[in-house]
Amino acid sequence: MERSFITVKPDPGGWMLVAPNARALRYRDQGEALQAAARMTHALHAVRGRPFGVELQMACGDRVLVAREG
Repeated sequence: MERSFITVKPDPGGWMLVAPNARALRYRDQGEALQAAARMTHALHAVRGRPFGVELQMACGDRVLVAREG
């Protein structure tokens, strides 16, 4: 089954968390955004039974996998 991703990316004044079929959430701190994304990934995997991951988008545009469930 294909993994879906929650993306944490730079946003003016902080970090934006973008999840499939959900509105974007904004955080001031990168650590806060990553923790929220990891919790969301865990919950989505538990409820939907599909693999999810968290990717961090760097300012240069590259993406790095930082967490995964399933």
